[in-house]
Amino acid sequence: MKHYGFIAPKIITDGEKPHYVLGALPKEALVLDRKWKPYLPDFELQNRFSLETYNCTSFGTIRAILTLIARKYGVFLNFSDRDLGIKAGTKPPGNDPHIVAEAARKQGLIKEATLPWTPDIDTIEEYYSYGTPEKAKECEAESKLFEYDIRHEWLWSDHTLPVEEKRERILESLTYSPVCVSVYAWRKRKGIYFKAEGDIDNHWVTIVGVNKDGTYIIADQYEPFLKNAAQDYDFAFAKRFSVEKREVADARIPLIQYALSLAYKILAIFKPRLGGALPFNLFPLQAALESLRKSLISLKKKLMEPSNAEKIYQAAKDALGTEASPRDIAPDELGCAETADEIVKRATGKYVNGTTKTVTISTAEMYKILSRNPEWEEIYLPEKGALIISPTVGKNVGHVGICGIYGIMSNNSPTGTFEQNFTYDGWDRYYRVRKKLEIHYFRRK
Repeated sequence: MKHYGFIAPKIITDGEKPHYVLGALPKEALVLDRKWKPYLPDFELQNRFSLETYNCTSFGTIRAILTLIARKYGVFLNFSDRDLGIKAGTKPPGNDPHIVAEAARKQGLIKEATLPWTPDIDTIEEYYSYGTPEKAKECEAESKLFEYDIRHEWLWSDHTLPVEEKRERILESLTYSPVCVSVYAWRKRKGIYFKAEGDIDNHWVTIVGVNKDGTYIIADQYEPFLKNAAQDYDFAFAKRFSVEKREVADARIPLIQYALSLAYKILAIFKPRLGGALPFNLFPLQAALESLRKSLISLKKKLMEPSNAEKIYQAAKDALGTEASPRDIAPDELGCAETADEIVKRATGKYVNGTTKTVTISTAEMYKILSRNPEWEEIYLPEKGALIISPTVGKNVGHVGICGIYGIMSNNSPTGTFEQNFTYDGWDRYYRVRKKLEIHYFRRK
């Protein structure tokens, strides 16, 4: 059997560090029609310059991440597959895709231009090497500035799961992200790629859509770059991803760190050479450096701490698909305020009224509280993690939800579960135009 770089993983479902399996990540529907092709990056070959890299797990994983970033944030980037292979410790005959995904999550990614694959790199040893210590340091420094948090989960833990159930999970997951899958490369019949009984998966690719006839659209790093796979294709392993852009950190931090390190190195060089006696008093300089070091630590801690709005947004995403107000103080059909308030408390430690014990169950009352509580400020455009509220007036029932990136998350009255169930236009049409209710946005300071 030919190897392309896929090593079958051992999925861990118990112990101290179990792998995430479907349901662990928030279910943020980004592409309801499962058509990810418009967001694909440029295609690249994993076998060039007469060199087989066995790096399919990096190519497939990065493709899924790039496609997801393009859809969520509207930017088309290109990350170095070679760098990720080095970080993950990939060598012939390949690697476990979970190890590769963890390397991306923990160590970050860098631009393709920083570590490209050029024609002069024509051996495995050169491909999986930074070449020089200076280039290694450059790549490490860029990795630390990576702007995205990457998370991933398996779609199933048992590769013997019936094909029909696998397909259901794939179709659901394709609304959240492209899906990386293992395949046997390749068998084709009448233009459709299929898997025969006894075939063992040896390649890692990306599902980026479903055709009208039910066949899967596969993005590959071998030509043809887009392939159609049978709808009953039995993928042994499948993984989906999520990405979130981090809060923008102060760009001065790396410069301050460099200056601080350089100053200490200068002191270390000169002090012993002069026998500890310098023609000037070192104490003020040492004191200033120590003060700068402490300030830098404090600044980094502050920047790393998510805002209250970010905490609320994350808590809302984590609550999707669940009953976020299980105490049911208000009936499910009127539970939107209770649900939103429970999520706010889960994220910030306090309900909107500033207490830890009294939940608000009325949108009219919640609006009054938000308007007078100094911990909240009214804003005039939706922001991620802000509350959107159309307060009830008399018998004209309003609603409250939590703002997301592409839509609004709120209590679903018929089911009592918390879902992403409104677009911003949809909320405006229903509550402002149809019900003649006001719309307000509040952000937790």
